[in-house]
Amino acid sequence: MTSYSIHVMHCPDCNCKFVFRSLSSYSTFDAICYTDGSVHGSPSSSGGLVLSCPKCAHCHWATELAEEQTYSVTEYDKIEALEPLPAVFEIEHDQYPRLLREKFWHNAEQEKYIRTHAWWEFNMPYRDYCMDSSTIASFELPEEQAENLRNLLPLLDSDENGTIMKAEVLRELGEFDACIELLDHPFGKGHLPAVSAIRKLASRNNPLVALIYFPNDDCWSDFE
Repeated sequence: MTSYSIHVMHCPDCNCKFVFRSLSSYSTFDAICYTDGSVHGSPSSSGGLVLSCPKCAHCHWATELAEEQTYSVTEYDKIEALEPLPAVFEIEHDQYPRLLREKFWHNAEQEKYIRTHAWWEFNMPYRDYCMDSSTIASFELPEEQAENLRNLLPLLDSDENGTIMKAEVLRELGEFDACIELLDHPFGKGHLPAVSAIRKLASRNNPLVALIYFPNDDCWSDFE
């Protein structure tokens, strides 16, 4: 079950007042998981969302916006009729490459978030791609994306999630032996489908993002 908290905020650039619904709880049941850590079909759960003002369209980090009031959904439903406000949502994924080029971050966590989402956007055309041998052989990672992944590597954590992410980055960079070496130690049961999929792809010198089947609701990404 998904539940929300409703935050009344205002844009520091144009003073427009709006509402943002953040997740209080969520489920990833039936979500589709990929080797790059992206999860499709579940709500976003990150606290570091980038929002776009509905009036001036300027982007802001949700955590850095001034908050006037927070309500439960029930509380807000009672007052919305008195002062209806526009709702804002996380920016579309196709905006992240632009934010990457603009270096739209103030700290390492924000940089990791932008670089990861720019990576996911690059991978979008390949998610359901037919990966025959000729496609794999002809694939070439653009230098801008290769640089993004190289800069993302040191920002990732050293826990199990972060280690799997690092291995996937190395695989997509074409560093297959380094990828397999990083995965060559025990992982928790919930991480094994991702580890197995990435290791198998690396052993075949395949750098393309791929689908992972998780028998349980155990998607491993830090960036859902």
